[in-house]
Amino acid sequence: MIQHGARTTETKPRLAKDEVDKLEREFQRNHKPNSSLKKQLAEEMR
Repeated sequence: MIQHGARTTETKPRLAKDEVDKLEREFQRNHKPNSSLKKQLAEEMR
């Protein structure tokens, strides 16, 4: 967590290179993925 004055924000983990590659490939196939596809990709990356 990072503190900025009185508020605290969560830090986001960075993506691994293979995860970035997978997302870029998917974006090349489908520029506007729907909610279910985004959810599926997120589940696969856990």
